[in-house]
Amino acid sequence: MARQKNFLLPISLVGITLSSCGDNDDFAAAPTELSTVEPVAVAVEREPARQPPEPPPQAADATAEEPAEETPPEEPTVELPPATCDNTTPTSRQVQIVFEENLEGCFWGEQGNLDPVDGIITARLEETKELSLQPGETLCSLSVSAQEDFLIFDDELFLTLNDAVMLSSYDYSDRFNSENGLFIYNWNQLTQAYNPGPNDDPNPYCLGEADAQGSSCNVPQTTTVGRFSMSIGGDAAARLATRVKEQERATLGLIISGDDEDTDCKHSKITLNVTLETVSN
Repeated sequence: MARQKNFLLPISLVGITLSSCGDNDDFAAAPTELSTVEPVAVAVEREPARQPPEPPPQAADATAEEPAEETPPEEPTVELPPATCDNTTPTSRQVQIVFEENLEGCFWGEQGNLDPVDGIITARLEETKELSLQPGETLCSLSVSAQEDFLIFDDELFLTLNDAVMLSSYDYSDRFNSENGLFIYNWNQLTQAYNPGPNDDPNPYCLGEADAQGSSCNVPQTTTVGRFSMSIGGDAAARLATRVKEQERATLGLIISGDDEDTDCKHSKITLNVTLETVSN
């Protein structure tokens, strides 16, 4: 609030002469002495001091730090489809499996074998070997060939992968159950089936060969020295690959059957060169 200041203003009275309308002698005019009056203090209110106007807002300093640039959004991650035999070039590798010569023969009346009977299958010898597949590896195709130039067995030979029949020296597919287009070996279903001899017409079974799916097999007849080879491809190999993936194993099986002879359930040494075509995830 503005403070008030007191200013003294001088005031004086000037002498005034009074006269009557009658006789001027009765009232003699006398000069009146000037009287001095004490100064009177008068309060004068002063306007408040004006404040200087506020300066206009300053323009932004050109040298001021600029805001950080916005980080562009990350590109979405594109997930590639899993590798399959259709969209990826398979990798080839070879595994060697050896079934040593077996001259023990059939164990008649043991391990589910029956007593010997001529002309029907009553006994068998089963052997298995594991194929090593890497985790995440998918089988695309498989081929097998015997390293030996010739081999012999008595009576019939079966080669399986996870119990699915890939090849047999005689066609017993009508004896087995089918799963996803694969005939599954089962001894209880094979027993007492007809046992052909060397004089019967050849009637081998090769997975996928009849459907022209890129499979081929070559196997000698029973008790006959001959060459052995097998190649499984196309849809037949895909069905095998699915079975291997679902069961998380790859077990190669060799079965030799017999009916009633001492030479039955025997085979020469069989060294199999197994070529695997696979893709990995």
